[in-house]
Amino acid sequence: MGAMHFQFVGTAIAFSAAYFSHLLADALTIHGVPLLWPLNFDVHLLPRPLRIRTGSFGEYAAIVALGVGMVRLWMS
Repeated sequence: MGAMHFQFVGTAIAFSAAYFSHLLADALTIHGVPLLWPLNFDVHLLPRPLRIRTGSFGEYAAIVALGVGMVRLWMS
């Protein structure tokens, strides 16, 4: 019973981390995250000129930079 409990907790943490990282990534885009839907209020983490347009070069550059940073962190 104890091992099954730890497996469930680990799975719940992984799903929660994936969900919140997706919200954070969406908050970096031009459209933001409609956290208070149906109210017309979107949450943004970057100022307007720095927001990332999906499918653009900026998005791919951010993904590559994040990937390189994660590999460097993992290798250290």
